[in-house]
Amino acid sequence: AVSSPTAQRVFILSADTLELQREIPVGLEAESLLYWQNRLYVGERGNHSVTAFDYRTGRQMARIVVGAEPVFMTAVDSKIFVSNFLDSSLSVFNAGQSSTARSILVGSGPYALAASERRRILYIANRDAASLTVMDLVGERVRAVVPLGGAPFSIGVLD
Repeated sequence: AVSSPTAQRVFILSADTLELQREIPVGLEAESLLYWQNRLYVGERGNHSVTAFDYRTGRQMARIVVGAEPVFMTAVDSKIFVSNFLDSSLSVFNAGQSSTARSILVGSGPYALAASERRRILYIANRDAASLTVMDLVGERVRAVVPLGGAPFSIGVLD
């Protein structure tokens, strides 16, 4: 799947041939994508929402209102975490649900997310705060904030 914020479409390509299989119309500034438990989740930055689609048919399954400017998503177990850039928060919801379960303040400008499933920790790159927030996945609580020398854009976890 490839998102095009300007075309307001997600393009589904064949993994084998790279031929276009289908186009899915989406909302404003659809930037982030997550395929999880047979659904394609599209983070729509301009709509402050995440829309879930059946990737086979392109049919919309749910629209989940999250914080301001969702920019990145990741999933651990049955939960989906969404970084909301303008709200300095993460939205959390269960896969298959149509509403946000909770919002967690994590620092200014949360962007990229990466999880260590073995350690049960979620790492959040805070671009505006030039820091890394470390969150416990079991209790969904911030454990530490690590100042960095510059604005982080990406995270890699070596487990």
